[in-house]
Amino acid sequence: MLIVLVLITLTSANAQELNSKFSGNDIGNPRLKGNFHFDQKNNSFLIEGPGNNIWLKRDTFYFVSQKVSGNFIFSANLKFLSKNSDPQRRIGIMIRNSLENNSGFSEIALYGDNITARQARLSDGGNISTMKRKCVMNLIPDFFKMERKSDTIYYYLRKEGEIPKSYSYRIIKFGDPVYVGMFVNSHNKEVTDKALFWNVHLIKSDNLEKKILLK
Repeated sequence: MLIVLVLITLTSANAQELNSKFSGNDIGNPRLKGNFHFDQKNNSFLIEGPGNNIWLKRDTFYFVSQKVSGNFIFSANLKFLSKNSDPQRRIGIMIRNSLENNSGFSEIALYGDNITARQARLSDGGNISTMKRKCVMNLIPDFFKMERKSDTIYYYLRKEGEIPKSYSYRIIKFGDPVYVGMFVNSHNKEVTDKALFWNVHLIKSDNLEKKILLK
């Protein structure tokens, strides 16, 4: 029990330190600009973001991220705060080769119409592939997790307090380091969307003891 408590304390301290290193970027230079606020006490991020889309070969959105090398796990609870009715707006977590607007990436997202999607651009400047699944209204997941193991990306979704109900994986040739973080895309160049991300954890999973705590 003592060992578990020490590991939890170390992991919490590690998460706080890593979370303070996130920075925000307007990918694709959208007309409206995004912003974020990190609440260290509650380990949460309030993010406001614009953007036309994350699609085809050019992305415009707001990305709060940091560089990470090697294998890792990134997870967060999330929800929309604004009332934008666009069904294609989305929030989620993402791994990205670079901050260029045509970068290769992998994301897991919640859309405005409560669809969840695992989406990827398999190489810089390439096309996008998408896997979508409709959510039952009272079972909309609010916990998203992505895990990188070499070239394989694993995705996890669940409703708070439940066992993950859906997962999949993709094999993607990412560089090292990559950018990992949270994003907001309003799907409308004239408005921004707000979202709350909390219980945010970025763990370098080469350390097995820390990895176990997130399962």
